[in-house]
Amino acid sequence: MKHARFIAATVLAALLLAGCTGRRTAGDAADKASAGDGTSETAVSTPELTGKETPAGERSSLAASRTWTGRDGSSKRWGPFAENDTTFLFVHEYLIGSDTNRYKVFIRKGPQPNDIPNFASLSPQNESAWKDFTDLLHTLKKRRPGPLAHHAALAGLPHSWTPVRSFRGSYYVNCFNPYPVWISDSLFVRQTMDGPRPSRISAAERIAPTHYRLRTTAGDAGIDRVDIYLVDTVCRMAVFAFSNDRKTERFQSLYVPFETGLEMDMIDFHSLELPDESEVEWNETDFEALISGAVPLRETDPKTDKTNNE
Repeated sequence: MKHARFIAATVLAALLLAGCTGRRTAGDAADKASAGDGTSETAVSTPELTGKETPAGERSSLAASRTWTGRDGSSKRWGPFAENDTTFLFVHEYLIGSDTNRYKVFIRKGPQPNDIPNFASLSPQNESAWKDFTDLLHTLKKRRPGPLAHHAALAGLPHSWTPVRSFRGSYYVNCFNPYPVWISDSLFVRQTMDGPRPSRISAAERIAPTHYRLRTTAGDAGIDRVDIYLVDTVCRMAVFAFSNDRKTERFQSLYVPFETGLEMDMIDFHSLELPDESEVEWNETDFEALISGAVPLRETDPKTDKTNNE
């Protein structure tokens, strides 16, 4: 029995580490590149503003910028506006001591490298986080001795999910919410600000071809089930509905499989300080309409069946 528990924990740890990279901020990545440690400049670079806008004939509706300048020399510029083939959504420049923080929110075109700054993963970020994660696994095993249940109903469901969000009718990887989800046939792992939180899947069923129901806390004491609705069977975009049977708690998020996220454009940022995503005018997502199919998720090309993000 102890041997089985050890194998289960070891396999999960290996799967979490395989193919994933630790989460970094754009500032961390830039510092690493400047230290000369061999980090790819392409992977960590952020676009610069030169004041030279794309010709009006090429930027179409991206000319919606407005500027504010403060008495202290700080400035804000709201977009979207295009410069050097990059679309900026917001730029704020201000002093931090002797440094100038150039907080930039911009659209990074896909495909995304695996180690792109701000592209989150489920890997423990440091030794302390890894210890917390393994301690939580041990706690789970103490509560439910014996092998973890394996749920065949989850066969074919992607394991790693990346958060996305809608901006002006298109969907982007949301680097402001770097908290993905990882699912095995026995565990549901949800990334939080404090690290990955594993929870046991006590039951799972495939209610319909595009609807899965998992009995799990998802790392939240107020939750006892997660419904996964595949609202786009081409790119496998899904609504995750977190709730409980008492209906006292409910929230929803939109995810795509990790591999799909790599091919999508991303709303990214670069900042020396904690950024404020409220500067991005996100679309309000009608999750119920997406689940019911009352509204189309994307525009398609009948010849290629590609999304409007590609």
